[in-house]
Amino acid sequence: METNIEKRETAYHEAGHALAMHLLGWGIEVMSIKPDSVSKGRCIPATPMPPAPAQLLWELVGVGPSASVGQQEYGRWQAGAAVLWAGPLAHAYFAQSDSLDDSVRRDMMAAWNLAEKATRNVVEAGQFDQKAKEWASSRVRDHWNAVVRLAQTLIKDEEVSGEKAKKSLSAGLSRG
Repeated sequence: METNIEKRETAYHEAGHALAMHLLGWGIEVMSIKPDSVSKGRCIPATPMPPAPAQLLWELVGVGPSASVGQQEYGRWQAGAAVLWAGPLAHAYFAQSDSLDDSVRRDMMAAWNLAEKATRNVVEAGQFDQKAKEWASSRVRDHWNAVVRLAQTLIKDEEVSGEKAKKSLSAGLSRG
């Protein structure tokens, strides 16, 4: 049985993922904080890891719209890692704690796995992972009102459509 605080932490965690997806222009299919045998919640993208937008390629990889196919793929993986990091970061900001529950560990490990796939060695993987984490951290921090608004919607409804998540995030972003 999940406690009220676990439900709230899960809502903020999933709202962090959703914020990053929204800012990247990814569609969200559905979000839920109804626990199942695998996780306490989920934020499902409409399309798994779509191409990285040109702005993100510039911010994370340092290349613009004329990026090579390899750079675009690297950017796509970096965007995926940033989305993975946004959940644990929102969770930590809400809980005001760096405690690592299974969902946080799982996301951090998945981000690291993307870093290893995208790079040639552990040093480059560490730099890749850190850059994704920094991007996600600044977006969660800068758009905290949107995270809060979506988390509150998720706490109330437990499951929301991608369209409802988008409306909630857009309203939170417009409020600054």
